[in-house]
Amino acid sequence: MSECVSHGFIIEIEHKPERIFAGVSRFVKLNGKDIFEFLDELNSDGRLAALEGAFGQIWVGLSGNEGRGDADCRCTVCVEAEADRVREVIPTASLYRLCAVESDWAIFHVAPEQSPKRLHEIGVYNMIAQIGYRFNWRVGFHLDNEHEWSRGQGMTFMLPVEKAE
Repeated sequence: MSECVSHGFIIEIEHKPERIFAGVSRFVKLNGKDIFEFLDELNSDGRLAALEGAFGQIWVGLSGNEGRGDADCRCTVCVEAEADRVREVIPTASLYRLCAVESDWAIFHVAPEQSPKRLHEIGVYNMIAQIGYRFNWRVGFHLDNEHEWSRGQGMTFMLPVEKAE
């Protein structure tokens, strides 16, 4: 594992084996409200609490829109576990799996006093390019744990990366 600091944010590069995430998914617009409405729905009906109680860390994964013109991306609120284990906690027929192949990951640490918005204004893709990496499209999604219910607690943003050529 290697570590550096860029624009005041700590970035670790860590190699991770193949991983499976499963959870509830919805296609959304990146308009500042769709994702929060989705999270509010999951919070109000108890699914977030059930997932957190059973698995601990909850992630929000953003991946492609799969050709849908009415959405910018797929938002999956998930945990690192197989779908069968998740289904035991939140019985639903509409679980979605994110499968991450073995990859290096850039792990951005945003301290409670830092702004996740500032991280995105600087641009995680620009920051990884400065240290010799690019997005790993074989994985094709990123994860973060910055949620409406945990503001002020810091954030971890995980981006799959590979060495730039």
